[in-house]
Amino acid sequence: MEDKAEHLRKEGRSLFQSERWAEAAGVYGQYIDFLLKEQGPSEQLVLGYSNRAETYLHLEMYADALEDTEKALDLNPLHLKTLFRKAKALLGLKLYQETVAVCQKFLRQDDLPADYRETVSDLLRQAKRKDKQTRLGQFEFRGLSYRHGEPGDTPSEFETFVGPVELKRTPEMDRGLFATRDLNPGEILFVAAPLTSVRHPKLPGSIVSSNLSLRVGASLVDRLVGSTCPYPRGPISQDTPPMRFFKPVNSIPSDLRQLSTEELQHPTFRTEFDEDTLFDIVRRRQVRHGTMNRMEEISGIYFLPALINHSCFPNVILTGFGPALVCRASREIKKEDQLFRSYNSVFYPLEDRNALLDGFRCRCERCAFDRLLLQEIPELRRLEFRCCRLFVDRLGESPRFHSEEERAEMRREFVQTTEALEELFRTEPKLQNLTAIQKDWIRASFVRMYWQLLEPAMALAPTASKEDHLHQLRLILEAARIMRSVDPASLEALEMLEKAHNQATMWKVQRRLFRCKEIDSLLKEFFGEVLDIELVLFGPQSESEIKSTMPQFLLHNFLYSVHI
Repeated sequence: MEDKAEHLRKEGRSLFQSERWAEAAGVYGQYIDFLLKEQGPSEQLVLGYSNRAETYLHLEMYADALEDTEKALDLNPLHLKTLFRKAKALLGLKLYQETVAVCQKFLRQDDLPADYRETVSDLLRQAKRKDKQTRLGQFEFRGLSYRHGEPGDTPSEFETFVGPVELKRTPEMDRGLFATRDLNPGEILFVAAPLTSVRHPKLPGSIVSSNLSLRVGASLVDRLVGSTCPYPRGPISQDTPPMRFFKPVNSIPSDLRQLSTEELQHPTFRTEFDEDTLFDIVRRRQVRHGTMNRMEEISGIYFLPALINHSCFPNVILTGFGPALVCRASREIKKEDQLFRSYNSVFYPLEDRNALLDGFRCRCERCAFDRLLLQEIPELRRLEFRCCRLFVDRLGESPRFHSEEERAEMRREFVQTTEALEELFRTEPKLQNLTAIQKDWIRASFVRMYWQLLEPAMALAPTASKEDHLHQLRLILEAARIMRSVDPASLEALEMLEKAHNQATMWKVQRRLFRCKEIDSLLKEFFGEVLDIELVLFGPQSESEIKSTMPQFLLHNFLYSVHI
């Protein structure tokens, strides 16, 4: 008996050392069966279960690993290697509270080797951090930045968290996510990990980009094949499964974790998708966001983000940290309010915004307001057409080939368009009684006029005067204010502020004006705009946390000019 048992044990170890995990697990299974049949020593059986558990860990078969460790611990409750492997299995199953309990039991052992103590202590820290994330929604954003690629902003691993949201039917949009309590700007609603995702070069919007987008979609489809995911069949698209289907198991009380047979047969769970359905899911539901590399993006399929409906006046923001998506309230949200995000830029005229949507027209309050005004005020429609014409005309030519005088004339055209809009506010009776936010809805449709002023080929010439730069900075500040009014967490506003800041700073360096009171004063106002957006993107922060997430282009204003 001993010879055969020893032979199987050595064969299993040899396969394990060769990283042939599945074969090793099979041989360890034979070893265990032989010992059980021959009633071999319990010490050998403990090693058999424990070693097979280790192979299961390498295969990421965490449930099987946990089962084997529990069998081993029934025979020897204090076997250190098995306790450690049980902790790793629980961590792999995302049962973080149980992982903490096992690690603490492990660390209470007397005469624990130093290397074990250090390794288990690290595992304990991981489990505590992930437990706080999944149950309490407590995430560490220190050192991260909204700007991809800045030094030192490697993202932490974020776990799934589902906060104060619920899925409901809505007559206009089939289904939607709703707030379960009042929310303040910056509060986390949920953090979502992708069902599947791919990294790819940034898609700038071209024929090449379109072809690449198709390849990205095909790659996502390949990864979805064979998946089990909550995506209902056609006529059941209005189905609203309980939110615990979407919550991480660690956040659900242990007595509620087991899904019943009826729940497992719920139409939300699907294991078979035809290819057309998969392509439709990818085309309509994928979310694309940036990475730490400015030249890369991540496209992924996410459960909860895909259930947020579109509005051109959003109240939540999705930001990517690695493959994880963090959803925060971007403005005050009342209990029972529906959550809305923007699927595309909201800073285009009405028809352009709707042209970017796939298969539907937006019916949000802003779009309804725009449609009514455009029908009633022909001059506003003419201004929108002028905005579109100027933008399209400039796309078809290269201003860098124009003379300085011609470029100056183009800049005047853009500025005059925005000035004509403000004049219309003063003279058109139907615009007199609009609220401030309604006026900003209209102004937001003209934001790309401001963007054009910052394009490299349209930038102010090196010989431009201080007054020219002051005028441009004031225009950009006004544009950022408009953008924050419509989308309080606008990354486009941040990018606009960065471009304008860099151009003004470069001009100061070229002129050797290291102190320019008027420009420096406006750049401090830039900081105020960035700070307001940061508080939405990262939530309420201490002074040190603000400094750690502040984009480098404005950090010096924080350090030397602003006291919070």
